Amino acid sequence: MTRLRWVALAACLFGCAGSAGTSDPPAPEPKEASPLPPPPLSDDDRRCLRIADAVEVYEALPQRFAAHARPVDAETLRAQMDAMRDGITTILPRGTDPDAVAASVREALRTPFLFDDLESRLLDVTPVESERTEWGWRERVVLRDPILGCFPALILRPDGDGPFPALQAQHGHGDDPDSYAKKYWGAEHVQAGRLVLLPGTRAFNSSKYEDRAARAMLANGWTMMGVRVAEHLVAFEYLRSRPDVDPDRIALIGQSGGSVAGNLTVRLEERYRGYVSDLRGTYYNEGKGFVLDETAPTLYPLQYRINDFSTSRVPVLATPYAYTDGPKPIFAFLDRVLAPR
Repeated sequence: MTRLRWVALAACLFGCAGSAGTSDPPAPEPKEASPLPPPPLSDDDRRCLRIADAVEVYEALPQRFAAHARPVDAETLRAQMDAMRDGITTILPRGTDPDAVAASVREALRTPFLFDDLESRLLDVTPVESERTEWGWRERVVLRDPILGCFPALILRPDGDGPFPALQAQHGHGDDPDSYAKKYWGAEHVQAGRLVLLPGTRAFNSSKYEDRAARAMLANGWTMMGVRVAEHLVAFEYLRSRPDVDPDRIALIGQSGGSVAGNLTVRLEERYRGYVSDLRGTYYNEGKGFVLDETAPTLYPLQYRINDFSTSRVPVLATPYAYTDGPKPIFAFLDRVLAPR
């Protein structure tokens, strides 16, 4: 399980009920105490909270991990992109063996070095804010991974110490954790007894920043989807390490681009108890002149296999885009897959 290093007062995010060893008698009907305020934000914390233009960490990966690069020249990459655009690239038929599909996805992501030692990597956690609400607690942290750098995460949780079942929610292009929580029933999930983690996805706004990140990966023979999956798995390991989360009762939900990446994540990580997806991808997207993160010549041929959830080792609920059939089927599915065993 991921080792956490809580910075400053982060332990109080779970409610500071008092110091051990005091002789004062407990107050009648004790309630969860308010967390202490987090320390002032550093300039680096503020940088980590910005996700729209956070592209430098991705452009630095080729220099940091040059030994793992498989450089692709611009002419070859352009030919691969044109072949996908024109429908020339062969798309393989659906698979039948869940393990074989998982292995082929892992290979096609081309970033195995990002997945190494995920459970043992030291993850720094910096508290940013904590607010009591009418339905529970709303908290924000900055997560710092030694390879993937820093990104923010919003946490919505019920009162009490848990351990709670948890939902990891991956937002789509142009959204952020706060907008996702507002549009897609964040408070209602907490009222249903779930802790919700909403990581912020960087350079994820269909702009020049996403284009720069995707091209940096493709030019080195990697995929931006491999990076996204690694980010999902860092968030998953963080959830499993929290004392207020039941590590065996975690589900994943994606929206739009969050689903296109999530469809890959559940192929690699079968400990998710369930997964909700609202979109299947082709793994080619060069709209409006920008190469978007899902574009991957190595994944494109596997799209039928990836999008066939009958071979998923994790139970999947496929919904209409943007969950237009409402929360009821999602909540029923999550209640079922996250029930104690």
